[in-house]
This record gives sequence, structure tokens and C-alpha cells, in this order.
Amino acid sequence: MKKITQSIIFLLLPFLSFSQSKDFIVSKNLDTIYGKVYNIVNLDSVKIKQKNKKFYVNHDSILNIHTKSWDGRWMVFEPVESPFYYDKEGQTTMLLLEVQGKINIYNSGHERGFILYIKKGDSKITDLAFNNLFGSKMTNKTYDILAENVSDDSNIFEELKKMKRNKKEMIELIKKYNSRNEY
Repeated sequence: MKKITQSIIFLLLPFLSFSQSKDFIVSKNLDTIYGKVYNIVNLDSVKIKQKNKKFYVNHDSILNIHTKSWDGRWMVFEPVESPFYYDKEGQTTMLLLEVQGKINIYNSGHERGFILYIKKGDSKITDLAFNNLFGSKMTNKTYDILAENVSDDSNIFEELKKMKRNKKEMIELIKKYNSRNEY
């Protein structure tokens, strides 16, 4: 009986430890708030639960949010001025940070599919359009936006001219640009 109980506990251990959240919010004051994070894409605030307490943290005070996905990968969300046409001007939203550096790439995870956005330094966030059945081939507008953003690095700019214009190569190109250009 003791072996069966130990086996059951051993089998349930991963699920018990998985259910304990290690999510956290980093404030602009560099304070860290630990707890389970909910409603990340809420337009004004983020809900966080610590043991039996629930409270809201306003987007204006958040530097970023760190949470684990269903498959255990860490995801970082940052508040940015909302790029969505239906939001009020100046309104913030949380977007998943895909690539961080001098040029950031964000992912909306929107219900109509994943939409990527680009932001360089203090510039305005801009959507990156892709077409074809799987949404992986960049449009001419997206190519022009990328060219404008990487034009200060002639080697990367030349690589952009030669690339196949797909989403995967674009992300790798931005990562390479960021590794060569500090922010």
C-alpha cells in the first residue's frame, strides 16, 4: 500500500508543481509582483492572484509581464500603445514580445490569427502584413517597413534584399540585426 501511495504522489508531482504559478509582473519602479496573472490583454489593467487575494495592476505602471505558456515556455508581454484601429488613441494593450532588442517584434495572438508588429526605439508600433494561405509570405508594405528599420546596417539591409520574404527568415534577420546593434 505504501508503494502505491508513493507511486501516485510521484505521478501527480509534475501536475502539482505545474499548478503553482511562477508568473510575475515587473513594475516601472522595478518592483516584482508574484502571482497568477489573468486577463493580460485587458485594455486597462491586469488581474493577478496571490494566494486568496486578487487585485488589478494598471498598464501604466507595468514594465512587463512574465508568464508560462501551456507548454512551459516563458512568455513576456509588454504594454504598448494599442495598434488596433478600434481602440481609442493612446490606449495601451499587452502584446507578446517575440524578439527584443533595438527592434522589437510583437505578436498579438489575435482571435483572427497571429499578427506581428514591429517597433524600433521610440517609434510608433506598426503591423507587419503577411499574405498567402498560411500567412507566412510578407507583403511589399512589410518589406518596405523592414527596409526602413534596418537601413542603418548595410550588411543586414543587403541580406533583406536577398531573403525569401517569409516570416521565419524575417524574425531571424531581426535577431541578427539586434545582435549587431545595441539598444
